[in-house]
Parts: sequence; C-alpha cells; structure tokens
Amino acid sequence: MRITQRALTANSLTGINSNLAALTKYQNQLSSGKVLTKPSDSPTDTNKSMQTRSGLAALDQQARNITDATARLDQADSALSTMQGLLQKAQALTTQGLNTGANNANSNEALAAELSALRESMLGVANTSVASTGQPLFGGVTAQAAAYDSTGTYVGVDGHPITQRIGAIEAIQVDITGTEAFGQQPDDLFKAVQDIAATLQASPVDDAALAAGLTKLQAAQDRLSTMQSTVGARSARVDDASALTTDRNLTLTAQLSAIEDVDIPRATLGLAAQQVGYQAALSVASKVLQPTMLDFLR
Repeated sequence: MRITQRALTANSLTGINSNLAALTKYQNQLSSGKVLTKPSDSPTDTNKSMQTRSGLAALDQQARNITDATARLDQADSALSTMQGLLQKAQALTTQGLNTGANNANSNEALAAELSALRESMLGVANTSVASTGQPLFGGVTAQAAAYDSTGTYVGVDGHPITQRIGAIEAIQVDITGTEAFGQQPDDLFKAVQDIAATLQASPVDDAALAAGLTKLQAAQDRLSTMQSTVGARSARVDDASALTTDRNLTLTAQLSAIEDVDIPRATLGLAAQQVGYQAALSVASKVLQPTMLDFLR
C-alpha cells in the first residue's frame, strides 16, 4: 500500500489537533475549576448534575420554609408567655377581691380598673402581628388587620390551618388561632376578665361570682399551657427538620462537587502529560514530513 505525502501530513495534523484538544481541555478545567462546562463534556454527568441541583433547590425552599415556621412559632410562644404573665396578675387581683374583710368600695373599684387595663393589654397581645407578613398572629387566615376588634369580638377565621412544608412529604401547622389559645366566645378569657371587673364594681360584691370568675381564669391558664406545649412540640419537629435539611444539603453539595469540580492534582498531571505529548507530536511531525517545493522556494 502506497502512503503518500498527503496522507502523512493529514495523519500528523490529526494527531497534533487531538493532542491540542486534550491540552486545551485540561487548561479549561484548571482555569474554571469545573470538569463540566457544557453538556457535551459528559451527558451522563450533566444529567446527574441537573438532578442534584434540583434537589438542592428543593432543600433551599424547605430551609426558607423552616426559617419562616421557626420565626412564627417562636413569636407565638413569646406571646403566649406574655399572656400567661398577664393572666397570673388577673388571678392575683381576683383573689384580692375575694378578701372582702380587707376591701371597701374604693379598693374594689381600683381592682376593677386594674383588671380592665389588664384586659386591654391582653387584647393587645392577642392582636400581635406576624413580623414577616403583618397578619394577625392569632387570626388564622383572616384578611382583617387584627384578630379581635375593639370590643373584644373575635374576627379571625378558624378551620383553615396555616402550614409550611418542612420536608419532602412533611408539612406542619404553624398557627394558633385566638379561639384555640383564649377560648370560644362568649366564654373566652377576655369576657371572663370583663365579668370579674364588673362584679367588683357592683355593690355588694358577689363573692360567688368572683369565685366562678377565678375558676374560669384557671381554666384559661390551663388552656394557655396546653397551647404552649403544642407550640413547643411543633418547634421541636421544625428543629429536627432543620437538622435533616442541613445534613441533606451537605450531602448533595458534596455529590455536586464530585460531579462538577475538577480534581486539581489529577488535572495538573494530565496537563503536564498532554504538554509533553503535544511537543513530542510537533517534533516528530517536523522530522517525518518532507519539505515541500514551497520550502525550497523560501
């Protein structure tokens, strides 16, 4: 078989271009720090990379949901704790009002005024707004600006729990409605305090009514304690989900790095080997290829 000068030249150029392409590939990898710069680099790894990035995007959304859920539950727990403190003051004032031997009309009137002020403070806590959205914390999905109006009437919406997805298949309720925390009207906490204040303003004071009011306050305190336990349990679930999300994020990030990021020592050795091969190909080609007529004319 006759091998022409043209065939030698073509084969030599093919080899040189192949070495140059490999050399360029390693240079691009080292300069970008990535093995994958375009889908054609590795269709299989590109598909894995896309799936991993999709998983990371889902985890990022879950992390944002967890942050929102944590903030809302923490705010609810703080509000319930504040309400517990106000309720304890109301119980103390009611107990003081039952001490008929030491009270007179003026002192009972003062107790009634203080209880009325406490009721207003309680309504203020009940109308706490969610820091991130401005919605009423205890109003459910209401479009109103507050959960209770100026008369103490509940204007929130029950029956539609607000949830946040904190896992691939896990969602958790993050809201507590006013009726859950403070009771159903007309027998809620605010009505109980209002009735106690009215009883103290009457003459003579009805001790039986005050005792009944104190019982209602104790029931309200038990309800608040139950709600605080519920919020605490939900917060614990959110914390567990946060830890799992963080671990999963680290795992997927490591997987993505293994797929996309270049192995610096390996790429450096590959670059050095390709540089030697490229220079050798150039040297061999210059010796094997015969001069052309154009070279003689030069």
